[in-house]
Amino acid sequence: MEICKILSIFIVYALVSIMASAKSSNSTNNLSRRAYFEIIGGKDYMIMSHLSGKYITIANDGSIHQWEKLSDTKSQVWRFESAGNGRFAILSGNNALTVENGNNKDGNKIILSQYRKTSAQHFILHKTDGNYDTYYITAECSGNAALDVYDQSSDNGAKIDQWNYWGGDNQRFYIIPIDQEPIVYNNNNMPKGAYLFAFFQGNAPEKEQLSYALSIDGYNFSILNNGRSIWKSNVGTGCIRDPFILKGQDGYYYMLATDMRSYSGWDSNRNILSAKSKDLIHWNDVTSIEIANKYPLTQGADRAWAPQAIYDHEKNSYMIYFAVRVPNRGNKTIMYYAYSKDMKKLDTAPALLFQPRNGNEAIDSDIIFQNNKYYMYYKDETRKTICLATADHASGPYQEIKQLSDNGIEVEGCNIYNIIGTNKWLMMSDAYVNQYFVLQETTDLVNFRTLNRNTYGFNFTPRHGYVIPITIAQYNEILNAYPSVGVRPIYDPNEASQNNDATENNEVKYNYPYCKTTSSVVYTDDFEWGIENDDWCIIKAKSKNSSCRCWAEKLGYNCCTSKEVYFEDEDGKWGVENDDWCGILQC
Repeated sequence: MEICKILSIFIVYALVSIMASAKSSNSTNNLSRRAYFEIIGGKDYMIMSHLSGKYITIANDGSIHQWEKLSDTKSQVWRFESAGNGRFAILSGNNALTVENGNNKDGNKIILSQYRKTSAQHFILHKTDGNYDTYYITAECSGNAALDVYDQSSDNGAKIDQWNYWGGDNQRFYIIPIDQEPIVYNNNNMPKGAYLFAFFQGNAPEKEQLSYALSIDGYNFSILNNGRSIWKSNVGTGCIRDPFILKGQDGYYYMLATDMRSYSGWDSNRNILSAKSKDLIHWNDVTSIEIANKYPLTQGADRAWAPQAIYDHEKNSYMIYFAVRVPNRGNKTIMYYAYSKDMKKLDTAPALLFQPRNGNEAIDSDIIFQNNKYYMYYKDETRKTICLATADHASGPYQEIKQLSDNGIEVEGCNIYNIIGTNKWLMMSDAYVNQYFVLQETTDLVNFRTLNRNTYGFNFTPRHGYVIPITIAQYNEILNAYPSVGVRPIYDPNEASQNNDATENNEVKYNYPYCKTTSSVVYTDDFEWGIENDDWCIIKAKSKNSSCRCWAEKLGYNCCTSKEVYFEDEDGKWGVENDDWCGILQC
């Protein structure tokens, strides 16, 4: 490199090192590929075509074809036995899937024959898609010829053969533990979307972290990550409560939460937390937003609770609203607001948003904009009820309308969300004394009907959180990142045509460190992967993607495992990983 180029890179690197350090401190330790999804020898699986949603099945005549799921799945369940060096025998009893003729010829049928440990019976699984855990499958004898649904058919009875791998959906298969097969819909009953519930689980510090649950219908939620939290704050108190998620105008997701450790007392928190995510899996830009001791109206505040936000089109800015108590200013916990362009800092000083006319306290507000009106659902903290107020502008003034929750039960943490594709809305609130959640249904946003608890369900006990709509693809991606026993992915027959861009562009999605103490390969895709400290790491300079070029190696640098660009010159685009420059792969 020329001297001027080296100097320019040095300057950029100095800045980037700071950014990379901050980013590293804020990153989550989440795997997009986990050992949970690795195929384990000695286990039973079903093999489902990505194209048709049908399963590799033993036909009555002993041949191998695809068929819809049978009530008796014995002919569709396969025992995967390790054959060493990453190979598997795929068995049914003493018989094994076998490549007829035992060579790499296109069109060779896949048959069932007695297992003799031959190269025609040992298969290699190649991961093709980080989102949906699909594989293409080649026999040891077959070179690049992969298992293939004949003639790209979606019909029952289509034969399974092998063909030179070209990336078709008829060559991609889900390998599914028998208790985790996807829910298969057709075009007539396919859900229009799904729901993500973000919440915290309790008052102990290990419970005051971000947890996730998923729902297909908006009424029944299943916790992810087998009941464990999925993210922990590394700023402020290190704990979060009352998480709220908003999809921003820029397409990113923004989280706000109470930065509070309840063991320190209910009047111990001074700030709120914000974070940003592209995919609802990796949270970064974690920021503590100061509320107390900075602004005139909140000077000396000892509470800053349950922040949320709504985009105010009149102001072209986000209105962040939250409950604050200022002991020397009435000593009431009531609603304040401020505006922010970036959801990381306040651009205006907090101002009073709402307090009930009778002088009661008000917290836990959730504001939506519908019918050219702002609806604020909030907790009357004095009476422990959920109430409604409305306004013509996001910042008020709000007119009190009515109490919505039933008498005789204390509730808080309300949030309201639409049932996708209908005029129904559900309001969820936390009956924190009784330790269950209340769901109420409405079509006009004013009059609510409390649902019988037998009509909805949670397989966990949540605390204050927020529900947002997500796509079926996002549902599967989040489940893939945080799998949980009994929670099944959704097979979308339209997904193949909607979500192939990343695969076609050979996009590299990983951002993990290089292995420092191991060279043992435990998984192979575009890279060779090892495990250190119970986390994935990349075996250095082991890119398997023949269509991607690591141009930086000739300059003495490694290839990047992510595509985040920090600098570009005539050689190419540069990233920073492990405190060193790396070249962005050219694919």
